[in-house]
Amino acid sequence: VDANGLDGHREWASMPGNPHTGPFYIEGAMPGDTLAVHLSRVRANSDRAEMACGRVGPSAVAPNAIEKWDDDCDWIWTLDDKAGTAKPANPSSRLRNLQVPLRPMIGSIGVAPPDDEAISTADLRTHGGNLDYNRLTEGTTIYLPVFQPGALFSLGDGHAAQGAGEVTGQGLETSLAVEFRV
Repeated sequence: VDANGLDGHREWASMPGNPHTGPFYIEGAMPGDTLAVHLSRVRANSDRAEMACGRVGPSAVAPNAIEKWDDDCDWIWTLDDKAGTAKPANPSSRLRNLQVPLRPMIGSIGVAPPDDEAISTADLRTHGGNLDYNRLTEGTTIYLPVFQPGALFSLGDGHAAQGAGEVTGQGLETSLAVEFRV
């Protein structure tokens, strides 16, 4: 599901706010182990993505670095899997030719944290979490420490594309079809 809780058919499937799929109990995984997760398939399964606009994340730039922000921007993006691109669905005249390459990635991935903590899926710590690292793509292997029996692995917060971080607080948020092996 996407960050808003919608699945690939744009049907509500979960509460919004970086919902995860899982947890997956990994047979034999025990505290002290390292879980290797190989992302064998990471693909957008929707023809649409959303991206917040009209603001910059509070930790992305110095205060007052942007004096005026253009609030006339499009939240909805069209994904073209065949062309491998994304573009604003209703672009302004200045953005009518804008296209960005699709590079589907996992925004949030991890295992159950230590000490039975309850941590928001928007946060990150030693267990993984909301890493928003644009190289968590198809073909990547990530190594996670195991803190709980079975690891309790989960993932979510799919993006069709994202730069080196989330300057506006979001990438191109969409649902993904993911296959992985551990």
